[in-house]
Amino acid sequence: MAAVREHAAESLARHGTDNESARRVLDELGPVETIAAEVTPAPAPAAPAGTIEARDVVLAVLTVVLWPLAPVALVWTIVRLRSGVGNRVLQWFTIALSGIITFGGIALLVMHAVNLLG
Repeated sequence: MAAVREHAAESLARHGTDNESARRVLDELGPVETIAAEVTPAPAPAAPAGTIEARDVVLAVLTVVLWPLAPVALVWTIVRLRSGVGNRVLQWFTIALSGIITFGGIALLVMHAVNLLG
């Protein structure tokens, strides 16, 4: 912005400050979109929504291998799903898998506790 202001001020000082000179200076600068594109870095391209990301695969594998962490994987996957990043199919698979493991573990724990009491 400082360079644009400096250029405009120099051009107006050289050519005058009437409306015609101001239009000429603005025409020299070009469209605002062009100026903004030149001084603003292009954003990094985001991965497409269907792309399989390593994090999603890790969550699915951790759910099976480290089954005590299934509740953590369940919450983590729900957060990723709601944020709209990663592979939605793999995330839903991980939610189902970790949900079954989590609630199956709770059911087994309750049945074991009932057997101990009864």
